[in-house]
Amino acid sequence: MKLKVLATTGLALTLGLTSIGTSVTPTYAAESSSSYQWQWDTTGQRTAHTYKDVYSSNNMFKFASFDTTGFKITSQEKTLKSIDFAINDNSGNPDASTRKAPTKTYSTTDSMTFNASTEVSVGAEMSASAKIPGIAEVTSKITTGFKASAGFSKLSSETKTLSYGGDDLVAKPHQVLRVDYFLEELNTTGTMNTGTRITEIGDNFAFTSVTAIWGPEAYKHRELTVPGHLTGEQVYNQFKSIEELNQTNDIVLRTADQTIVALTLIRKGEFSKHFFIDEVAKTVSTVGTQASFDGVSGTGLTAKTSVIDPATNAKTVIAEEQIQQP
Repeated sequence: MKLKVLATTGLALTLGLTSIGTSVTPTYAAESSSSYQWQWDTTGQRTAHTYKDVYSSNNMFKFASFDTTGFKITSQEKTLKSIDFAINDNSGNPDASTRKAPTKTYSTTDSMTFNASTEVSVGAEMSASAKIPGIAEVTSKITTGFKASAGFSKLSSETKTLSYGGDDLVAKPHQVLRVDYFLEELNTTGTMNTGTRITEIGDNFAFTSVTAIWGPEAYKHRELTVPGHLTGEQVYNQFKSIEELNQTNDIVLRTADQTIVALTLIRKGEFSKHFFIDEVAKTVSTVGTQASFDGVSGTGLTAKTSVIDPATNAKTVIAEEQIQQP
């Protein structure tokens, strides 16, 4: 349910500051004029994680009984890292020539480097996002109790051994044939968050979207939304909608019964400071502790076959394939 409230000249606010908080008695054109309990978040730092008990006791959110660690990918890039080559130089031979490339192995280890402003602990549950390709080999080693210390820390996977070579390099008369071997690497950046999953949105949750809280545009346009009771993926969908609104508007989280009209302020563009949306698991958690990470994963080997011009050394790739592992 949405109630849209436009700016009116009849807006009246009475503010009173006390040692226990701020009380306000507002009157709006399209809202009840009854008294409010004004709990104003002036800093924009009153997060759901810090105030879980308030959200729970006011039937705004229900939370899981344990913390969950999830991962959000910012970027992924595939690169090829040269590791070896084999060559059949038949440039001085008028006949075709076949040479077998030696069979070799290459060892690689996946890693994740974490950067945190404070120590980050892993929750009792790992989200499905921990299995994203590029980080899964490392996150599978993370167990409850793992901590990423403040600053930089690194975690590695088990070492993998990959095989390559054994190819027949068939060079035509006066031809130079070369096979280059590459390690396929997937470089991943993102955020690891440990927070508490929101399992339900209660009947008493509401939020107001406004153009701005302060300044010349303050309350020029404002819209009150009372989503009602939501569970499962409905929670994810509602928070995706709030995240989109927050790109252009301030968001004020409040109670639908008007007992608390400003519990948390989400300033424009700062949704991610308050809530963590897991796109893989389609869940929403509070922002508890976070660390950025850079992951490097060796995903396989690639072979590129080229013909080299003996006169100019110009290289022309004639074939490329992924090397199947035994």
